[in-house]
Amino acid sequence: MPNWCSGVVNIHGTVGSIKRFLERFLYSDEMYNEKKKRFFARSFVQSDNLDDLEGLTDDEEWSIQIDVDFAWSAYSCMIEGYPQHDPKKLITLAEAVEEDGVDSVTVLTIEPSMGFVERIKYENGICTADCLE
Repeated sequence: MPNWCSGVVNIHGTVGSIKRFLERFLYSDEMYNEKKKRFFARSFVQSDNLDDLEGLTDDEEWSIQIDVDFAWSAYSCMIEGYPQHDPKKLITLAEAVEEDGVDSVTVLTIEPSMGFVERIKYENGICTADCLE
């Protein structure tokens, strides 16, 4: 059984781009997940705050924070590792940002069993990732 890290994902962009980007995560509804074309591997949304987007138009600039659990690490689910196992179904963070048009994404996680924290940021075509024990 893999270790799990939990954290927050902060997404900034237009409301429409944020909605598209949120479709890349997995939810508890398996039927909903089966319809996804490309998604982040083993990245499960715990809360998505979609209510914050109610009443906004798709072209408005906005930021949203969601709570996500990752199997092992956000890095292995979104950047390098799992996505390369099935590139037709799984997507990397860089690909999703480019395709969905969000301005920036920041991921902050903690994995208490192995004792590490991650900080991943994608902005202006540059991805930085730090892991601290």
